[in-house]
Order: sequence, then structure tokens, then C-alpha cells
Amino acid sequence: MKTRTLLTGLLAASAAISAAFPAHALTIARVTRRGYIVVDEPEAVTPYEGRVPTGNTQDTFQFISELTQLIADTPDAPRGRYLAVMQTSNDSGGALAFYLGLMNDVRGIGQTNPIRMSQETYDLNGIAGTAYPLTGFVWLNNYQLYINGFSDFGKYLICTQEFGHRWGTFVRTPPFPTGAGFGSPDAGADASVDASAGDADTADATEGDASVDAGPTGQALTVNQLLGRQTAHWSYFVHSEGSPMEGNNWNEIMPGVFRTERPTFKFHPMDLYVMGLLAPQDVRPAYIIAEPNTMGQTDMNRQRITPASAPEYSGRTVTIRGRRVDFGIDDIIRANGPRIPAAVTVPPTRDADGGMPMPDGGFPDPRVNDLDVVWVLLTTSDRVGDRVVRDFDRAIDECADGYSYATDGRSILLPRVAPPPAQPDASAPDATTDASSTADAGSTLDASADASSPSSFSLGGGCACRVSAATATGSNRNALAACAMLAALACVTATRRRARRA
Repeated sequence: MKTRTLLTGLLAASAAISAAFPAHALTIARVTRRGYIVVDEPEAVTPYEGRVPTGNTQDTFQFISELTQLIADTPDAPRGRYLAVMQTSNDSGGALAFYLGLMNDVRGIGQTNPIRMSQETYDLNGIAGTAYPLTGFVWLNNYQLYINGFSDFGKYLICTQEFGHRWGTFVRTPPFPTGAGFGSPDAGADASVDASAGDADTADATEGDASVDAGPTGQALTVNQLLGRQTAHWSYFVHSEGSPMEGNNWNEIMPGVFRTERPTFKFHPMDLYVMGLLAPQDVRPAYIIAEPNTMGQTDMNRQRITPASAPEYSGRTVTIRGRRVDFGIDDIIRANGPRIPAAVTVPPTRDADGGMPMPDGGFPDPRVNDLDVVWVLLTTSDRVGDRVVRDFDRAIDECADGYSYATDGRSILLPRVAPPPAQPDASAPDATTDASSTADAGSTLDASADASSPSSFSLGGGCACRVSAATATGSNRNALAACAMLAALACVTATRRRARRA
């Protein structure tokens, strides 16, 4: 998925963004149990017509500014730190989904200020023109990616990864990891690299080490060797156990020979540490396959396998050769500095059956690690109806359940919404909205799928991605690769890792 953490050309766009925006107007058409359904006002000079502007940063910032102003002007509307937007249109504008970071106050996780790369913390709310401070904007595309035949694909990968991009994956690595640290009381004590240093500074500091004969330990790792696509995901060759932040679930079947296994779709302990959900002493080591020999195999895009290749989420088995390099949490801290603030661990939240918290049963009291989210569905007036209301709330619940699963209940997504006014009974069939609510979804959305039964990533035809190869340059090329990966997920059958509760 496309991550916006940020954003080539931000400085050039900032002057235009801070100027007066063209006239748009949004209004809340319905308040649901979980969020807001928003449409254009009739007098809008330049209507959005149900499509979030994702083509450039200035237009996205304009949309965020107007949306936060609408929430701020709504009586009794709580303000969440995160704004998550879905739409009913199938027009993706070249991206499948993305996280746009507007604020970061955490050091030691590899994030840098997009304007001043030597700094880790930043606040772009002034540039974006938000009506109240946001930590991040999450664009999740068509709401049907999280219901019907797409529910597993959306809830366990798209939604989880985009919220995971609030913190990761950006961590640097030392040239010669020790692989130690799990369970060690001294894990991470050697924070010898200034946490505010940028990639260039760290590379300079380790250049001398890299030029030394590595001997039996092999070649030195580069500073970003753990990273893959967009330097914002785990490398294809990292054993992440199949995290939503990519990498693969590798199994060393014999010394120097590695095979992919089914992904867990859970955040690796390294992810949980970066997210502030796991203390350093509880983080088990991981490894990367250095000097990989892929033996001519290709990835899902029929390109040679590289660190930026799409993970084997679809169930395909790949076997490669290489050198195993273990790295532990002390290596991560040594290269990035200690996490500030430190992780604040809380007991996982479970329901009475030992599973994740069920949205229909209500959420527990907020904890420091839970994310307060304002959920919005952008659509057009003719599509607003009871079917859309039900499906939107269901899509939110699917996202919340997937994120809780991925964190093992250590963090959940808490919807922040004003109390809804009295509405007609949404449980009654609505023939007019039932027909229109899926009209724009296209033949690729399986509206007949049983959402309450165990399902698989299987479709009869087509893929729910629209990215033109003709425009696949720069960041769009990454969007195309991501789209192809996720389309492959949706077009093959893979048994999901956890049976859905009815």
C-alpha cells in the first residue's frame, strides 16, 4: 500500500496549501453508529463527487482541512487524533490506500521530519490547515474492500498496514548485528547513535566498519538493508513472520536454505516495540537473508525478486538461498537510539471467549495505546441509504477487528463520533438503497459472499484496483506494484489464518 510519510515536493506545495483553498463544501448526510457519511453541499463550486482527491498533496491537504472543519463545526462531535476515510467510488486516483503522517512525537523508530531530515519529530498541521491537530490521515479507498468477498483482504492487510504506518517501518540497522537482546536486561543499553541523526549521518558513522574485512561474519549490512518497498516496509528477505508491514514468514529448512510459509498477519514483536506496545526485553530476535540467491525466480509482478518485492501473502511458496543474519532489539536501539517515549505496555484486551474485542459488544475503556479514530465515508447524495449505513459500520468493525488481531489486543481502534440523531430503522430492507449502494463497485466486488463464514481470498474475475501502467512513474510505480500484489491476493485462494466469529 502506498505510504505518504512523506511526500516529495512538500516544501514546494506548502506555500500553495497555506493559501486560500478553492471553494468546496461538505456536509454530513448521516451519522452512523461508528462514523459520518459525508456528501457535497448542493452549492459546492468544485464538488468531490464521492472521490477523495489523492492525486497530489495539495488537494489531499485541502480535503483534510475541510473535513476537520466540518467535524469541528458539528455539535457534540469528538475530535480523534486519526481521521480515516473510505469512499463508495471505485476511482482510486492511482493509489490503493495510504497513511499520511501529520505529526510525530516519537524518537528512536527511524521516522524523520519530511522537511528537515535531520529531525525526527514534526507537526504538519499548520501546513495542512487542519481545524484541530491530527496525528495522521488514513485513506482506505472503497468501503467494500472490508466487507463481502474482500473482508479478509481488507481487514488483515490494508487497514492494519495503513494504521501500522503511523510508526513503521523505517528502522536502520548496524553493519554487524549481534542478534542478541531477547530477554536481556541490558537490551538496548548501547544507544551509541544519536537518535536525531538522519540516514546520511549514520552511514558516515559506519563507513569505516563496512570497509573492514568482515571475515567469517560475511559482508556488512547497509544502513537500510532491513527495509524494502519505499524504504517504509520490511524487506522481502526479512523474517517478519508475515507481518502486515511486509517481509515474509521464512523457515530455514536447512542451513542457508529458506522457504516461505503462511503469513501470520500479526505484527512482529519488532513492530510492536516500534509501535510502543512491547518492552525491549520482550522482543524476540528476527533475521534477514543476506546475499540472497533467488535462483532466477520472479515476484508477483513477474519481475526479479528484490528487497522491494511484494511479500508471499497469497500462499505461494518460494525457496531461496542466502546467509542468515540475526538481529535483536539491542541492534535496533544501537542504530536508531532508544524509543522516546518508552513503550507503555498494557494487558491485551480480550472478550469473554478469549478473542479480540467485539465491536457490537462495545469497546473497553480507552487505554494509552488505543487509537481514537474519526471514520468518514465520502459518497454522493443519491447513494445515501440504510444499506450504505449498515455496510459502512460493518467495514469499520472489520478494520477494528483486524487491527486488534494484528496487535494481539494490545491496541484497538476506538471510533469517535457524535451521538446519531433518530433515524429510520436501519435493519429493515431498503430496496432502493440496496440496488444503488453496490452499483459503483463493479463486477469485481462479490456482494453475495457470506461475510459471517470462514472465507478465502477468492474472486470470480477481475481485480479491485485501477492503476494505469501508463502513469506508473515515481510513486505511482510503487502504487502499481502494491496494487498488483493485492490484486493477486484477491484473485487466489488462501485459507485465512483465523476463523471468523459469527
